[in-house]
Amino acid sequence: MRLIHKVPFTPEEIESYRQLVFNNLTHGIKYVLDAMEDMELKVSEENIPHIDLIENANDIRDGEAFPRRFYDPLKSLWLDPNVKQAWSRGNEAALPEKCVHRSLHPQRIPRLSFATASPYSLPYFFSSLDRLFDPQYQPNEQDIIRSRARTIGITETNFQLGDNEMLMVDVGGQKSERRKWIHCFQDVTSILFLVSLSGYDQCLVEDKDAVRTLYPSGLI
Repeated sequence: MRLIHKVPFTPEEIESYRQLVFNNLTHGIKYVLDAMEDMELKVSEENIPHIDLIENANDIRDGEAFPRRFYDPLKSLWLDPNVKQAWSRGNEAALPEKCVHRSLHPQRIPRLSFATASPYSLPYFFSSLDRLFDPQYQPNEQDIIRSRARTIGITETNFQLGDNEMLMVDVGGQKSERRKWIHCFQDVTSILFLVSLSGYDQCLVEDKDAVRTLYPSGLI
């Protein structure tokens, strides 16, 4: 919404998105690896040494380039045939990269749970590893759109629509977040429910017996 209405991002926000992209890469592949255990799949022998590095990956600091030691492991793991197979079966395991909850903060993205990405963000980012690992890398608009963070709590975004200033409130869609919604309904003029069409066969993280499309996310 901010990009549509040309609300600029501050340098601090852009830096947060840059860090979020790296987090999407490491956490995204980590959750695929975790799901492989339930699917009784294993990475190829040559990729086994990379697992510890990914499992213990930390967030990068402000201004820190993507650590080069992650480049080859990430690339090799993403090309692993069994990782590809697990990815294609992600709907069975509620892989977080199959969720699409967005976190937009008016000042800076909170460093909370960055493990969530869209169905298309991992292929997009892994196809751009050379660009992302450039020490001068800065996120472009597509990177910002495709980067994902789980909405925790309530976030607000202001934008101008014609002569009207609009306040958009994004509430978390998880069951544990819904008790916080009641505080958002004062003076509300419209509610927009969003459902991911790609989630027709995907289960919830918190309930693998429930289909995601039955539980839309809300924008107030």
